[in-house]
Amino acid sequence: MNGPTWGSRFSWMLPAMLFALAGALPLAAQEPIPPASSVMPPGYLQAMPMAERVLVDMKVEDTVQTRARQYAAVSRLQTILDVLTSDHTFVRTSDNQIRSGLTPVEASLNRGYLDAQNLQIMPRSGLVPCLSALMNQYSDENAPFQTEVMDRYFSPTWQAAFLRLKAQVRRSEVALGYRSADPDQPAAANGAPNPRAAELVAPQCAPVPPDQHRFAVAVNDWCRRFQAPEQTNPIAREQFQHEAAQQAAAISHTAGLVQSWGGILSAIKAYDRPVIARGEDSSAADLVLLVDTLATLYRASPPAAFEATVGSSSPIYAAAGRMQKLQRVVFSGRALQFDRWVATREPARCIALFKIVLTDLRPGR
Repeated sequence: MNGPTWGSRFSWMLPAMLFALAGALPLAAQEPIPPASSVMPPGYLQAMPMAERVLVDMKVEDTVQTRARQYAAVSRLQTILDVLTSDHTFVRTSDNQIRSGLTPVEASLNRGYLDAQNLQIMPRSGLVPCLSALMNQYSDENAPFQTEVMDRYFSPTWQAAFLRLKAQVRRSEVALGYRSADPDQPAAANGAPNPRAAELVAPQCAPVPPDQHRFAVAVNDWCRRFQAPEQTNPIAREQFQHEAAQQAAAISHTAGLVQSWGGILSAIKAYDRPVIARGEDSSAADLVLLVDTLATLYRASPPAAFEATVGSSSPIYAAAGRMQKLQRVVFSGRALQFDRWVATREPARCIALFKIVLTDLRPGR
């Protein structure tokens, strides 16, 4: 007796096999990344602000706060744009090449956000006291500042649509293996505020003394004025340099005593003195402290540096011996005096060097 063929024997299993196979297929094949236009309201891209506008909108009186707010806002908008364009950021051409799939408007927004971060905000951010901590504070997804940014630029309808799009994009990316399936941290139950909210509001570093801030602003303005190309006429050049030195000296006189300023210990050079004057130690060290409390256009170094010489019997010498180069420090001193300056246009660089007699030096944060 001939038995049933393979097809007839297993035909009853086919629906179950197909169902199981469908369940095993990547979810992205069943739910591809949706285009933003399918979820967002009409003209949704017009709500995205240009980077230049954001940098102006985020300005406040304190320049360090300004720079941190600018970074957090631009970074958030960049992330939003990434979600809006996630279905076509890159496309494959007919000759199997990968190119950007962004429209001209999307590409302009993307380039503006990237340039604002990489060229205007981030350079030398590590040298500005408190800036990194403030950047992290404002960039946290649960920070009140993030709500401020969203409400400034987007309507409630726009925000609700974006959250739906973001959830759909996330599901597709998880299925494609682009990200972990672990969900974002949920909000506290019963509408309670996130327990980290209080931490995010609190300052994460010591405030900059007002007199240090005024000094840094004055030196920065001085640098902007005297960074002009050097005069070719010898008389004009001498007058230009004389005026620059006079104004820098006036800044140092106005500063008076330095009390608990923050900075970076840029250099430590220990040596034996070849000639020892009466009352001097046989060994000494030259210290260089960089001072910067605000975002400036100078990327190579902050606009002000303090130079001090300390003898080996000084407690400052001992304190410096326990420190590392580029460590944050807090220092005090007297007899602040302008010494010399260097300014060039290409590359953009300006630094004023001051002599100081240190009376205190300790680790900063």
